[in-house]
Amino acid sequence: MNAAGFDSLRPAVGWSTLSGLQAGIVAGVAALGWFMGVSALAGRGAWETPLSLAAAFYRSAALPYWSWRSFLAGSAAHLVASGLTGACYGLLASRINTRRRSLLFGIMAGLLMYYSWHALLRLPERHDFFGGPGVLSGHLLFGALLGSIQGPFRRSLLRKLRTADSAAHAGAKGNSSL
Repeated sequence: MNAAGFDSLRPAVGWSTLSGLQAGIVAGVAALGWFMGVSALAGRGAWETPLSLAAAFYRSAALPYWSWRSFLAGSAAHLVASGLTGACYGLLASRINTRRRSLLFGIMAGLLMYYSWHALLRLPERHDFFGGPGVLSGHLLFGALLGSIQGPFRRSLLRKLRTADSAAHAGAKGNSSL
């Protein structure tokens, strides 16, 4: 393969954003599990987090408090926000080369997500839930996972692209059966 082929596969902004999106969704699923576990251990029910997010995002009149639609809407709102945070992280962290800086930047992204949720979705009747230490620790977990797994996801994606690019160039050089 010539040097131009590898130059075209450098970690472009788009691939970093896609790997950040993937890492954000994986970290969001882990954080949602953390939130549900903390709520269950506090005796408030494991489903409190998705239901509270649905009530905060869609407002109380839009959905009944306990239904599968509310649970799915709250979980989807969390995963969309996690994916968008991960995509923004991938976009901004595409040039970070060390694991320590990536982890620190990921934790900062988790804290930014925590304070953004507070600014956008703060409900006075849910102060016990949104203001608790379990929510902050879940966002720190989200950030730590985001900072830890986005780099390996990006490297795996680039490795697959290089393999596909090599196979495409081998076929273009006349190695076909026609």
